[in-house]
Amino acid sequence: MPAKPPIIPDTLIEADLSRRAAEAIAEGVDIRGCLFADDALEGCEAGRLEFEKCRFLRVRFSNCDIDRIHFTDCRFQRCDLSGLPLRDGGLRRVAFVGCRLGGASFSDMSLRDILLSECQAEYMSFSNCKAQDAVFERCALSGASFAECALQGVRFESCRLDRAQLFRCAQKGLTLSGCSMTRAEILETKLAGVDLSDCAIDGLRATAAMLEHTTLSLAQAPAVLELLGIHVKA
Repeated sequence: MPAKPPIIPDTLIEADLSRRAAEAIAEGVDIRGCLFADDALEGCEAGRLEFEKCRFLRVRFSNCDIDRIHFTDCRFQRCDLSGLPLRDGGLRRVAFVGCRLGGASFSDMSLRDILLSECQAEYMSFSNCKAQDAVFERCALSGASFAECALQGVRFESCRLDRAQLFRCAQKGLTLSGCSMTRAEILETKLAGVDLSDCAIDGLRATAAMLEHTTLSLAQAPAVLELLGIHVKA
């Protein structure tokens, strides 16, 4: 099912992100109902930080080290989160639109009702995450990795997943539609029930067991035979 959108009030308080974050960390409180625009959060270190019903517009995060970070009902638009590490936290009803997420890493995160739309997210990594009803649409995810994740109702639509890797993931209701998966690797992840018929899978690396009960097109037969090590003479 589609990801539920963030629930954000029409009126938000314009605030300075660094100042609000410092106050929240010092006082042990959450940050709610704020608009952060043309701002940056740099060198922030914290054991916990939570944002709720906030909007981020052209905001840059750099050199931050935050454990147990939570975003609920938040929207990021044209933000730069490149290389940002997020650990032991959660995102619920969060949208990233036109953002930079290259090299960002999500580990031990709970992700529910998440949208990534038209994001540059090359080499983004997800490790030991639980993702439910997450949608990636028209995103550049070349070289991205998903390791030991639980993926339920996750959709990839018209994404570049070239050289991406799925490793030891459990999936239910995974959708891959119109994606480029050239030289992607499927390792110890069964894609049973997944329709790959309109995806580019040239050079895909997978075993027959991982592709059992998937749907493929006749035009993909040469690529499937190649990955199985079968040579066909003309």
